[in-house]
Amino acid sequence: QALAEFLNDPNAMNNNPEQLLVLFEGVNVFGGLIISALVLALVLGGVYFAVPLVFFWNWPVFTALIWSLRALLVNWLAFLGFGLVVIGVFLLAGITFAVVSGIVTLALGTAGVFIVQLLSMALSLFLQLLVAAAQWRSFVQVFPAGADGGDKPDDDTLAL
Repeated sequence: QALAEFLNDPNAMNNNPEQLLVLFEGVNVFGGLIISALVLALVLGGVYFAVPLVFFWNWPVFTALIWSLRALLVNWLAFLGFGLVVIGVFLLAGITFAVVSGIVTLALGTAGVFIVQLLSMALSLFLQLLVAAAQWRSFVQVFPAGADGGDKPDDDTLAL
């Protein structure tokens, strides 16, 4: 209740900013982070295969969400490895980009800032392409049968 009163007072931060820190003393932030991570994993896990199941195989949305979670839970070790590789690639690309963008910005000034902005858009699109290609490839491997439940087609034209 004290927190609500503090947040509803528009001058409270100007008059006594330390009061906000006092109100949050003893609060365990770690528990909230764990709950947030679990909810995020549940949502992303449900959506990971649900999108191709709905759009390419015309499955009902709720069924696709459940089967997506089921597929991720059955193959949890493979997706743990996949997630670690994706995190590693994103960290490596981010660190490399930060170093290159810093050098370009220092060397070229205002023009360097514009070039870095263009490079950041290109890098983000490239990383999204990599993740989408990996998602499609994993979808084809986890759900090899077609929408009719038949065998895998002889030609692998839909696979990347």
